[in-house]
Amino acid sequence: MYYYLFDSYGDQYRTPAEKMTKDELLIYIKKHVSQFERKLHNQDWLDLLVKE
Repeated sequence: MYYYLFDSYGDQYRTPAEKMTKDELLIYIKKHVSQFERKLHNQDWLDLLVKE
């Protein structure tokens, strides 16, 4: 996602991030990243530490 949003070729190619406002960019990132996000709870940490 980083290269799609920010990797420009100078004047030849404007990235989508250059065309978006700050708020639009944050909404776009949250929309595409939130499906991979998970809140860890205390029990998750305890389970992880016990396994180690």
